[in-house]
Amino acid sequence: MTRGRKIFAWTVGILLLLLALLIIVIATFDWNRLKPTINEKVSTELHRPFAINGNLAVLWRRETEEGGWRAWVPWPHMSAEDITLGNPEWSKNPQNGDPQTRRDALGAPAIAGSARGDSAYRPDRA
Repeated sequence: MTRGRKIFAWTVGILLLLLALLIIVIATFDWNRLKPTINEKVSTELHRPFAINGNLAVLWRRETEEGGWRAWVPWPHMSAEDITLGNPEWSKNPQNGDPQTRRDALGAPAIAGSARGDSAYRPDRA
C-alpha cells in the first residue's frame, strides 16, 4: 500500500469512527438533563415563562416522505412532552393554552428545509 492510500484509509477510518461515536452519544444521552437550560434560555428569549414538564427525548426515525436517499437514512427527531408556555405579564390569562407535545426533525432534511424557507415543524406529524 502506498503512503497516499494509507493516509486516505486512516482519514476515512477516523471519520467513520467519529460518526459512529456521535450517533452513540445522541442515542444514549439523557436529554432530560438539558431541560433546565432549555427552559431558562427559551424563557429569556421569549420574555415569558416556558417549561418542558414531561420527557425530552431524541428518537431515530426515517423520513419516508422524503425522496431519494433521505428516505432510507434514519434522522434524529426531538420530542418534548408537556410543554407549557405562559403569556406575557400584561396578559389576563397566566397560561397560553393546554400543555402539548412537540416533535421536531433534526438533521439534514430539516436543515435543508429551513434553507429553502420551509418549516421543520409540521403539525400534521406531531
